[in-house]
Amino acid sequence: MTMATEHSSPPQRWRIGPGLIALIGVGGLLLLLILVIAGALFANHRRLNAELERIRAAGEPVSVEEIEAFYQAPPAGQDTTQLWLAALAPLDTPQFQSDAQGLPFVAGGPDSPDSIPWPGEPWPQLEAAEQFLSRYGRSLDEMHRAARQGGRARFPTRFADGIEMPLPHLQQLRAGTRLLALESAVHAHRKRPEAAVESIAAMFAAARSLEQEPLTVSQLVRMALGGVARRRLTWLLSALRLDEDQLAQMDAELSDCDYDGPLHRACLVQRAIGIQTFADPTALGPEAPASRLGLMRLGDEVVYLQAMDEIIAAMRKSGIDRKAAVEQADLRLKQVARAPLSRLQCPLTLLLVGAFDWVPDAASRHEAECKATLLAVAIERYQRGEGRLPQNLDEIVPKYLAALPIDPFSRASLRYRVDPAEYFVYSVGSNGVDDGGVSEPPNQPADIVVRVRRCPWEPAE
Repeated sequence: MTMATEHSSPPQRWRIGPGLIALIGVGGLLLLLILVIAGALFANHRRLNAELERIRAAGEPVSVEEIEAFYQAPPAGQDTTQLWLAALAPLDTPQFQSDAQGLPFVAGGPDSPDSIPWPGEPWPQLEAAEQFLSRYGRSLDEMHRAARQGGRARFPTRFADGIEMPLPHLQQLRAGTRLLALESAVHAHRKRPEAAVESIAAMFAAARSLEQEPLTVSQLVRMALGGVARRRLTWLLSALRLDEDQLAQMDAELSDCDYDGPLHRACLVQRAIGIQTFADPTALGPEAPASRLGLMRLGDEVVYLQAMDEIIAAMRKSGIDRKAAVEQADLRLKQVARAPLSRLQCPLTLLLVGAFDWVPDAASRHEAECKATLLAVAIERYQRGEGRLPQNLDEIVPKYLAALPIDPFSRASLRYRVDPAEYFVYSVGSNGVDDGGVSEPPNQPADIVVRVRRCPWEPAE
């Protein structure tokens, strides 16, 4: 009998279809993308930590606690903070604003040479101004006490609030400075030059109270307050004949004026506040970038620290060198901003750094005005000693001034011109061009000019 042969079927082979191949490919690409992102995050994390450690190693602040320690109070015997706070509190009220209506300076009007008539000319508001000053006499007394103690302070600040922190003392100091400006004008009209000079010295002290406050807005306010004091001093030089002691006092006030150091310190703290903003971008409120929760924030912060490094290095320079360095840093930031993905890659950097480009020019303008006013005081001292105005600035060195101040916009000496009715001391300003002491040409940069009237006791040339 023939037996049937059994045939077994061949084994089934597992085939990889096109769908599975595509799935594996996508998975591989996703894994590669995850590895790339993780590698970038790790690299940025290391770079960021290295930058923060470098900043700390230099003794510069990073955290809120370090900022608080960086803003040190003056020594106990020189700390006038409480005097300023007590003096300024009544000036930050609706009552003060109501009482000040119609009066120059305190009502917030323009501060120009024509704001108040010259002594000896009718001033219809003189008695009303005196009554107003009497009403706020306690504030004036405490500001003068603070000035006699040096004026330096450490005002209450809440750095934990970041860039939105309230700074009420800045507006209060503006009001106090305006009050002192009015007091100086009243003293001048009553022919009390010594008292008028003391009022201006207190105005300089009000500006000096912000010297160590490490915020750019505070330093800009400080410059503005110093500018008000200098303009009132220039008016006083034109209004009354000051004696040698009074001129020497104003010389000392103007010589004790440093914008570069405090501005540099302010940039260090602004960088630290920016670091805190990266930790919590919601502190920006509506201005917070939409991508604040994205994966690119570490890279954004690295770019921010590099940009701030450039600005801080530029702020260590002075005059036109500082301006050129900041312009270069600003140009590089604009190049970053023009990159196709910049709004996604570094939105916080573009928001936080973009406001610095005009600060150096403001500092140089105030520096030039301060030096020109210092030179005008030296010219007045020369005139008292020699009985005439100098024909050129070299005549006042070294007896009345150790060296001629250098114009921060030109690296040369300040300019000097004498007219029949007044003399001019001036800087060429940001355009670097000597416009002959013209301070207000239309629609273009101008010279920065201090003008002093030639008074009746001075013989005309």
